Amino acid sequence: MRSRSELMDAYLLSHRHPTNSTIHSICVPPIVFSTLALAWLVPIGHWIGLKGPLADVVNLATLASLPIGIYYLMLSV
Repeated sequence: MRSRSELMDAYLLSHRHPTNSTIHSICVPPIVFSTLALAWLVPIGHWIGLKGPLADVVNLATLASLPIGIYYLMLSV
């Protein structure tokens, strides 16, 4: 069985390959967009009793985007 270090080296090598990088550049944005679009359809604001236009924008996408965005900002620092 390979060690963690060997597995990470293999992972890094494959993810730096130009073909893999190109595929990620093309495929990841539509995946993220479609996931957010589906999450937008989960009306959490209405479920918790919010009224008016605020209820329309409080959904799974907006609630999940904040902690996920903070997480990725922390990774980039």
